[in-house]
Amino acid sequence: MNKWFAVIAALVIICYLPACTASKKVSKKNDKETNTVTVTKKADTTAIANKEKGITPEKKLLIDSLVPIWNKDINYTTFAGKARMHYEAGDDKKDFTANIRIQKDKIIWVSATALGGIVQVARIYITPDSFKMINYLDKSVTMMTLKQAEALLPTPMDYSILQNIIVGNVLDKTSNITDAIGLAGAWSLQAETPNYIQQVTYNKNDSTIRSEQFRDKKPGGPQAAIQYANYVLVDNRFFSFSRAINMSNAGQQYFLDMNYLSMDFDRVIDFPFTIPKNYLLK
Repeated sequence: MNKWFAVIAALVIICYLPACTASKKVSKKNDKETNTVTVTKKADTTAIANKEKGITPEKKLLIDSLVPIWNKDINYTTFAGKARMHYEAGDDKKDFTANIRIQKDKIIWVSATALGGIVQVARIYITPDSFKMINYLDKSVTMMTLKQAEALLPTPMDYSILQNIIVGNVLDKTSNITDAIGLAGAWSLQAETPNYIQQVTYNKNDSTIRSEQFRDKKPGGPQAAIQYANYVLVDNRFFSFSRAINMSNAGQQYFLDMNYLSMDFDRVIDFPFTIPKNYLLK
């Protein structure tokens, strides 16, 4: 697979959960932002329980009190953001800038540039059932269904999870809440499906998401750890300007560091995707 395909696909890999875990250590901090939390490459995977726990009446009361926080989302119709990205997979390391646009539940559009915006690398156009990518470096275009893309990328795709991680909502609310814990300055909710466990930790002071974790229930299965930091109140929405995403699957480690430079909600946006005539279809 073309390396730049893999890098841009990292923006899609984050939606293949469960698929991923923490590794090398990196620290990101911006004192100018509010509610700053240090983002590290190594997430606390011990937060996910190793076995199912019985729900006592006291636990049930805590879970019920946290359901409104669990159900709360950043509501929007469109999103536009610009972010610096640092990607690592094995010895491959790349830095690029991504302009991201979303029409909720319909389109995710990404335009990636490198070398300070001088070199246009790729453009992707994702719908709930399709994936298209223009590779400007080798003058080619890739067009496939999301199901077909699974054969090229580490884990299954899910449009809604990718959309949620870009905006900063809980990744998957189809799971059932099975546990809740009160921590110093935080609450942690655990939810499960027959196949995976999800854990979401919230900051007590403003109910923003501190971290999310996924793991497959199968021993040695794929895992993910996502940390959110540098929250800023924008248009009455708390938005995390920094994300650290750690993933592992089949022995391969992935890391994507996202730092937003700007973002807007609910403005009129377009999604240009014109394929040059001389580009080859792959």
